[in-house]
Amino acid sequence: LSSYKPLWFHKYQHIYMWMLYPVTMLAWTLGDLAYAFHPRVPMDAKVKSLAVSLTFMLHAWVLPFLVLPAMTAMWFIYLEIIVSSCFFSAQFVVNHEVEGTHGHSTYQDWGKYQTVSSHDYAVESWLWCHLSGGLNNQIAHHLFPSVNFIHYPLVTKVIREVCAEEQVEFQHSESMMSALSKHHDHLYEMGNSLKEIKKNKAA
Repeated sequence: LSSYKPLWFHKYQHIYMWMLYPVTMLAWTLGDLAYAFHPRVPMDAKVKSLAVSLTFMLHAWVLPFLVLPAMTAMWFIYLEIIVSSCFFSAQFVVNHEVEGTHGHSTYQDWGKYQTVSSHDYAVESWLWCHLSGGLNNQIAHHLFPSVNFIHYPLVTKVIREVCAEEQVEFQHSESMMSALSKHHDHLYEMGNSLKEIKKNKAA
């Protein structure tokens, strides 16, 4: 954070980010295309990025116009972008972009770092476990990535027991809404702490 150059609008990020999340997948896809044309990207990575991006755009953004009326296709694509973007963004911002998950040194036990730098939500929810592919149990996902996600609720129980024994903080929220609220607070704290950086640099 100390090397970050704050701009005036960053202190409002807890407001405007919620308007950007619904177009995340659009920006992500266009970013993949830009990545493919970067001169430093190896040819095999270029081909893979272009193939995946173009295949996605053809079936998601072109195919609807071939089988549906133009206006219906446009609404279909718009809805797809909004829904997929919101779901995609929500899954990731609540896992690492909340207060308490940042600023931890990597010079510590690997398992402890994976635990304290991650955040779980609704860990016992069968619905969220399947909707998120186990990402609601983010700590288990980091510690045991090769384990099928359907086992994560049970794995998480063991992790919490170990954390209690070793006095390692286990960060979690009881629901998705609670986790999103924590993310909002994090955006606010990060945006408003930038003025402290300006003060320190000016001193």
